[in-house]
Amino acid sequence: RGRVSVSSIAVDFAQKVFESLSAKSVMIVGAGETGELTLKSLVDKGVKEIFVLNRSLEKGKAIAEQYGGTAVQFDLLEEYLTRSDIVISCTGAPHCVIKVHAVRNAVAARHNQPILLIDIAVPRDIEEDVGKLENVYLYHIDDLHRVAGENMAKRQKAVEHAWRIVRKEAAEFAALDGGIVLLMKEIDDRAREIKETELIKAFRKEKLAPLPEPCKEEIRMMVHRVINKVLAAPRDVLNEAARNGRWEKYASVARSLFKLGGENDDGDR
Repeated sequence: RGRVSVSSIAVDFAQKVFESLSAKSVMIVGAGETGELTLKSLVDKGVKEIFVLNRSLEKGKAIAEQYGGTAVQFDLLEEYLTRSDIVISCTGAPHCVIKVHAVRNAVAARHNQPILLIDIAVPRDIEEDVGKLENVYLYHIDDLHRVAGENMAKRQKAVEHAWRIVRKEAAEFAALDGGIVLLMKEIDDRAREIKETELIKAFRKEKLAPLPEPCKEEIRMMVHRVINKVLAAPRDVLNEAARNGRWEKYASVARSLFKLGGENDDGDR
């Protein structure tokens, strides 16, 4: 039962970061019981591209083929790190199997697109310094236990990582001029400021103040998702404007609509 919860928590955590996993490529390192349970959870979440890396290729094939994944030889680790948006490692090896240099090379080959690594092995599979690399987000089994225990600080950190990833993905389609990146950051910061202010007000009110902390955290996550979806269309419009040479006009309108540049919102109305 413990393995079921750890594997499902790892997959749920990845979904919180990316919101949807269906378009993401995932590599599972290790084809034991935990690896198989992780694979099943990923399939249940709609993931279509899953690589199973294991020292025994035959064992990897046995579970990969059962769930529609692809078995990969262990010596191709670095190549498939490059192809993976998410890596979940659970080998049970007595030493680290994913080294700093391999992840650094993979991130460079991915043109600095973010990669999420989740280490649910005991002892750990991934070198600690991997988490210090730019555009790499490393979480260990201890982090997942804190998430499972409704640790609000860790959940907020995961949300912050998600915002950073969203901003990066929006910037990939921006013009060479960094203005759109800066503007989207201002809009994101503005939305987050309003969200936090309004949530504080709401939770002080008589009807919401008695709610238990897990319920409040669910409300926070829901509000974050709503804001992210509301801002999706403006992001697309601004990116398109940058590509079509209409950036200055649309940027001015966006600053006015979102009250950027020092303007305050109307507060309680």
